[in-house]
Amino acid sequence: MKDYPDNPGPLDPLVLKDKPDGNGPLGGAENEDHDIIKHLQQMLLVVGYERKLGDTGDDQNGVDGIYGKLTREAVVDFQKKNEDWEGNSLKDDGLVGPRTADALNHELIGIWYGEYHTPIELVEKTHLLSATRPALEQGVTLQFKKAEKVKVVLSTGPTEQIITLLDDQDKAFSFEGKAKWEVLDDKRNNLGSGELDPQSGRGIRFTSNNFPATVRLVVGSSIFLFDLTKTEGENSAGKQ
Repeated sequence: MKDYPDNPGPLDPLVLKDKPDGNGPLGGAENEDHDIIKHLQQMLLVVGYERKLGDTGDDQNGVDGIYGKLTREAVVDFQKKNEDWEGNSLKDDGLVGPRTADALNHELIGIWYGEYHTPIELVEKTHLLSATRPALEQGVTLQFKKAEKVKVVLSTGPTEQIITLLDDQDKAFSFEGKAKWEVLDDKRNNLGSGELDPQSGRGIRFTSNNFPATVRLVVGSSIFLFDLTKTEGENSAGKQ
């Protein structure tokens, strides 16, 4: 696995919920936490705003812990270009709440860390997991209920990619009925679709060496979106 550069990791979307459940969004009147604002500014530098935050701060790169005009403009620009975990456009209000923070976290896949999934406390039915291909080959665990987890494993055969869902005993993940799945590439071309029967043990199989690809799996009332990035070091996750 890749050694990632020192970084503060993902922003905690739960901390940025409106009061009383959180401290309020960054850029609002109630949350001026300088450390978290610096964290945000570091993320903005990495996702393409390195020359748009000004020259303040210790390193003269705009990382100063102050939510000023340039930081707000960068956030608005990011919001206009990105979506939340449900596929809805972000509200371009210049405030960094849970949805914007979560979208930023997905953007840093393969750059700061190998995997990230939207906190279960935020989702109603759509669970978004972004991971690099190497991370998925080792297996990534996604919690979708408080007491239930699924391990997602990607393997590559000579002609196809295979995604297997395992339980905490590394056995086939069991659920009632059958699940529907489809795989889309980054241009939304369908790479494969079908039904997943947990008793068959076949997993999700599709032919593609072209990454990124998004796997959409519907199990009952839950929707899982697995965003597969090509390799570490490439910024290609978090889009539907």
